[in-house]
Amino acid sequence: MQFGMTLLYLILSEGERMQSSDPNCQLMDDNRWTELVFSVTRELLSIPSSSLSPPLFTPPNLLSLFSRYVDRQRLELLQDKLQISASSR
Repeated sequence: MQFGMTLLYLILSEGERMQSSDPNCQLMDDNRWTELVFSVTRELLSIPSSSLSPPLFTPPNLLSLFSRYVDRQRLELLQDKLQISASSR
């Protein structure tokens, strides 16, 4: 599970970097990137905390990534559940 969480975080981080740095990036077509982030958020919030293993690595932009796509309440829930530090922003 640690590998899975680490991989998920890295995919989100790299996807955000790609779509932020390249205005022609296909990720934003038809809001696919936004829908992916919403889906990941929904799934992460539905998984019991006891089933989540801490990742091997948390990208420093992870909390700021979620903050651009989800409301404050969900962001706070994610931050608590995933134990993402606001200082890593």
